[in-house]
Amino acid sequence: MKRNISLILGLSGLIGIVVAANGFCFSQTATAAGETQVAEKEVKHASVTLPIRRITREMENQVTNMIEGVLEGNFDYVKEAANGLSALGKKILDNFFPRGQWFGQVEAMNPAETKKRREDFNGFVNTMDSQIKEIQKAAESNDEEATLHAITNLVKKTCFECHKKYRS
Repeated sequence: MKRNISLILGLSGLIGIVVAANGFCFSQTATAAGETQVAEKEVKHASVTLPIRRITREMENQVTNMIEGVLEGNFDYVKEAANGLSALGKKILDNFFPRGQWFGQVEAMNPAETKKRREDFNGFVNTMDSQIKEIQKAAESNDEEATLHAITNLVKKTCFECHKKYRS
């Protein structure tokens, strides 16, 4: 059981690192005193700051909250965090495809590709919802191992699968 918890905590940390690495770039500038200063700035896509970064950070926090709930034996907290994750998944769909457009730029992608991607993302959100039901079912039984396994499956079947398909 301790090995599984360590694995999940490591997985959560990895997700955080990936989100941070993809969400920010760092540049170094020299100050008047000759010191090097690291400046953090958001990466932009098509001249629009992506709202998805904020939402994915919130999702990462909810996954961490679920794991902490398991570690503390607070399964009501796990269920609450899972519910929050479901709402954030729907926000992703709305932010990626406002009014059926890809990042608000119809000309950036043809309508058929936009429709296909929306269907893919909708599938990921539906998978997330079914995995969240599994987490809640396991948490209802107060079974640490089953709950942790359900959380792992959520990350594998939604986060990792989406990133494999849409991140280079």
